[in-house]
Amino acid sequence: MLERAVELADSLGEESIAYQARQELISAAVFGGQPHRAFSHFEWCLAAYDRNPELDEAHLIYWIYKWMIEAAIQYPSVSQERLQSLLNDQERRYCDAGFSLRPNRGLWIRYYLQRGDLERVRELVSEWRRLARDEMSDCPACERDLHVLVLLELGETDKALQRAQPLLLGRLRCEEVPHLTVPRLLIPWVAKGHAQEAARHHEKNWRRIRGKLDFLHVGGYHAAYLAVVGKIEEALSCLEEFLPSAFKATRPQNIFEFCLAAWFVLERLPAGTDQPVRVRLPEQAPISGHVNLADPNDPLRQWLVHQAKSLAQAFDTRNGTDWFSQRLHRQREQWHQLADSLARGQLNAL
Repeated sequence: MLERAVELADSLGEESIAYQARQELISAAVFGGQPHRAFSHFEWCLAAYDRNPELDEAHLIYWIYKWMIEAAIQYPSVSQERLQSLLNDQERRYCDAGFSLRPNRGLWIRYYLQRGDLERVRELVSEWRRLARDEMSDCPACERDLHVLVLLELGETDKALQRAQPLLLGRLRCEEVPHLTVPRLLIPWVAKGHAQEAARHHEKNWRRIRGKLDFLHVGGYHAAYLAVVGKIEEALSCLEEFLPSAFKATRPQNIFEFCLAAWFVLERLPAGTDQPVRVRLPEQAPISGHVNLADPNDPLRQWLVHQAKSLAQAFDTRNGTDWFSQRLHRQREQWHQLADSLARGQLNAL
């Protein structure tokens, strides 16, 4: 409907109405899980704003800029040169308008995290946290979530769990946080011997995110957690819950995260079983026929593994690194080692 509204506004030659309609469309696309449909409309708005700043006296376009860059990072079809151009342009605009560079530095952190440049991430985090907050800053909950993610990627698990406490206690929250934060902490809790805390937060968080498109990637972490602690049937149910989202999702990085977790879950299936392992396929599934996930040649299993591998290659090609390909093996190996330790009774999973 909003795309039609934009067409009508354009046909009338009403730039202000077309500008407002596009901003509504951008918001719907981003929060409807299809940000790629907003890219061209954002560029139109930015050019219109440059011609006539009175179209947006509240600088809403600069707030939307954050959404667009974060989304662009998650699409390997957006070149590295284009990403750097967007980040540099946002920095220039914020400086010219007198806004803090704190949001921009947060986006640079996400950019370097995806490239696996952890040393640059360390440097930027120190600068990011020193910069002042202002009206363009992300909410405190989102900023805390990013810091927790950074600490986890840097291997500083204890600090990550400590930084997450205000989110877990409900002192900081927003529409997406801590729903995005908790799933990433489930396996680290288990690894640190806090299995009961992991189980409690899994139950609470799962009720809030189950099957929702925007939480596809962290839904995969729930499935991986359940597989790690030996609850394979529950892990498969978790995957089944998110399969409809996996088949219609358009954010490549979210699809990668889910398929990587699914690959691990399938590797934890008991070897040599004669019993078929079945899940329901949604109508929009790109595959058909009977599903038996215990069979290495099962089409759903092959689809999930292929998606993980091909997306890893696409991101590595864009980024000029092998970070995603490394993650395919490193992440699964770490999860397998933890699951095996639990199975041998070396850690308490309950």
